[in-house]
Amino acid sequence: MRDLLAILRRELFRFTATPMGAIVLVAFYLLAVGLFAPEFFLLPTADMRPFFTVLPFVLCAVLPAVTMHLWAGERSQGTLELLLVLPVRPASLVLAKFLAAMAFVLVALASTGVIPLMFGVLGAPDWGQIAASYLGAVLLCAMFVALGQLASGFAADQTSAFVLALGGAFGLYLLGSDFAAMALDGWHPGLGTLLRRLFGAASYFAPFVRGLVEVPSVVFFLLWTTIFLFLNGLALEHRGQQGFRLRFAAAAALCIAIGALSTNLLSQTRLPRLDLTQGRIHSLSPATARILQNLPAPIQVTYYVTPAAQMPTELKSLERDVMDRLEAMSAQAPEKMVLRRVYLQAANVVADSAQASDLERQMLAKGVQPISVAAVRQTGTVSELVYTSIGIAYRDKPEEILPAVVPNTLGELEYLIASTALRLARATPPTVAVASGPGQFTEMSRMLEREGYTVRPVSLEEPLPQADAIVLVQPQLSDKARYQLARALAQGARIFLAVQQETWDYSQALGRLSAVRIPLSSNVETWLAPYGVRLVPDILMDEQSIAVRVATNPWDQLTGGGMTLKLPTHILVTRQHMAPDPMLLRVDNLVYLWGSALELTDTNATQITRTPLAWTSPQAWTIPQEATLTPQSITPPDAGRRSYPVLVRLAGEFPAPQGPPPADAGATAHAVEPWTPAPGELLITGCSSMFADGLVSTNAELLFAALDGMVFGEDLLRIRPKELPSRVLPPLSPQAALAWKIVLHAAVPLMVLGISILTALRRRAQERHPHA
Repeated sequence: MRDLLAILRRELFRFTATPMGAIVLVAFYLLAVGLFAPEFFLLPTADMRPFFTVLPFVLCAVLPAVTMHLWAGERSQGTLELLLVLPVRPASLVLAKFLAAMAFVLVALASTGVIPLMFGVLGAPDWGQIAASYLGAVLLCAMFVALGQLASGFAADQTSAFVLALGGAFGLYLLGSDFAAMALDGWHPGLGTLLRRLFGAASYFAPFVRGLVEVPSVVFFLLWTTIFLFLNGLALEHRGQQGFRLRFAAAAALCIAIGALSTNLLSQTRLPRLDLTQGRIHSLSPATARILQNLPAPIQVTYYVTPAAQMPTELKSLERDVMDRLEAMSAQAPEKMVLRRVYLQAANVVADSAQASDLERQMLAKGVQPISVAAVRQTGTVSELVYTSIGIAYRDKPEEILPAVVPNTLGELEYLIASTALRLARATPPTVAVASGPGQFTEMSRMLEREGYTVRPVSLEEPLPQADAIVLVQPQLSDKARYQLARALAQGARIFLAVQQETWDYSQALGRLSAVRIPLSSNVETWLAPYGVRLVPDILMDEQSIAVRVATNPWDQLTGGGMTLKLPTHILVTRQHMAPDPMLLRVDNLVYLWGSALELTDTNATQITRTPLAWTSPQAWTIPQEATLTPQSITPPDAGRRSYPVLVRLAGEFPAPQGPPPADAGATAHAVEPWTPAPGELLITGCSSMFADGLVSTNAELLFAALDGMVFGEDLLRIRPKELPSRVLPPLSPQAALAWKIVLHAAVPLMVLGISILTALRRRAQERHPHA
């Protein structure tokens, strides 16, 4: 141990004794930050995945400069033989040089910590995902340093060592990429897939970037790091002996074979993994187990898939990934989820389905159809037909098919299966009554039907039909309609209300913008007043806004032209300003176009719980509704800005309407029919434009989540989305952006420069006064 520490101190001194160490450190930092910063300042997002996507390529280019002198530098300076005759074991020499190089690399990685520090100041990053990514980067660096150290031991000079390490690092990393695997598979089927599984560092680094610490990935990097260090020590100990090259070649081949076999075994074995992401988005949700266990009867889940051997390169692991998820779900409730797999030969599908094999013909009749995917072959890119669909059956009901289960949809698989199971287990299809006022809201109904809901358009002047939930979008409420809705809530109805108080008409003439406010009347104030909530009559504005394209004539609508306007009435509600409610787990942002603020008022309805769920940013303000949009009115005021609620949930026992229902014109009021009170729910947002045609697709997740919770219960909402959420940051002012650019690009280099100068001055002083 004493020998190891002595050599370690010597190597650390070599890294800091010359300006080269500082130059490499600054070059690494500027290269890594320079590739990341432009994209960040274009769209500020508290997400380090883009950084860790480019970091491996920076490491491949820079780490050879760190390792090239470890042995080749000793050889060129004539100190290698002197070092080898010291009474130090070769293993200690190898380990000391490796630890010294890793210490330098860890300092370089730590210098990039200014990026997550910036995220922490500006927003709310996922610290677990960042920690997992840095752990993966450390393991990747360890493998590359060990490889570079091995290359330096065989190179005649530092230039050769740099080139060997550079080629080896890039080669090992790129073998794990889809591009290289597809290219090699096109040359020889299966070759690229095999090499990616055995040696591809990129495929084992990817889980860390997603926030996962997988045992196979950790073992892969540690295993190859150990192999490279062992071979380095073996070469150092036996160099110059007779027959060394042959024995070393045999030992290297044996070590590589052991590493490849071990990696292959690990990649095909299901081992534990640690999910460090916020909310554990890559782990099975406990709510899924509860949903499956509470089913009255088991569901039969069938995975229809083309065998892996016939899959294109990028889909060869799809069957394993899908089955891993399905088996994990089945293990939570084995008596309620029966799982099977059916292999289908896509080659049997021909233009005339009557000529297909019996099995494929039966599958086509059920709706199981192959999908077309691109595959790389020696002759170029071709299209291939493959099967990858999931069928879900329940009792004697027809099997429902989830088509096109591909890598991009795996994150939604758990949610899709659970929601389909809940829908099939119902005695009747889930029904939503929809009442919408003036405006274009037809696309909303079509999207609800695609989600499996039976949509029933209703008139609020008629008796409300039986429905699991009621959706009101900019309704026109009469006295009778208000009475019916109040009574429905008191009886336990679930209602989603989207209503706003104005819209705007934009036009442009002589280069000047004209904005005309168009008031909207829905008469909801009298209905909502007893519940203690109202729409603020003033015009809501927020500095956190987005640009909206406005078509001013039919030609613009046809060609996609028009004006692009970024006004404070085009409010963007970000994830940062939403409550941690299960309903909002899948909602990243809301386009709150021309919406109104909500206000909670005093009420006697003490049995109602009122919960704000989303707000504007703290930079919001209001102006009187009589005001016009002028440069002065849309300029943020110096004082008075604050957050305003834009989404509120009311739940509990709603008060019953007083007196008999209003009579129609010419009719006589009749007595109130008896009814039973029950807890109801009313979800209110002050914006209906977000569900209009053209915008509803952007905000649909809010509507889907609200209805899923109302119809199927909160457990379905608690199934977490399996994708890292978008963490869009509030727009940076030009001054703030400039300040952060200076911090990112100059702080660390100046710090390194200052430390280097102080270190050089201190050593010079010690040389002048060695006995001081």
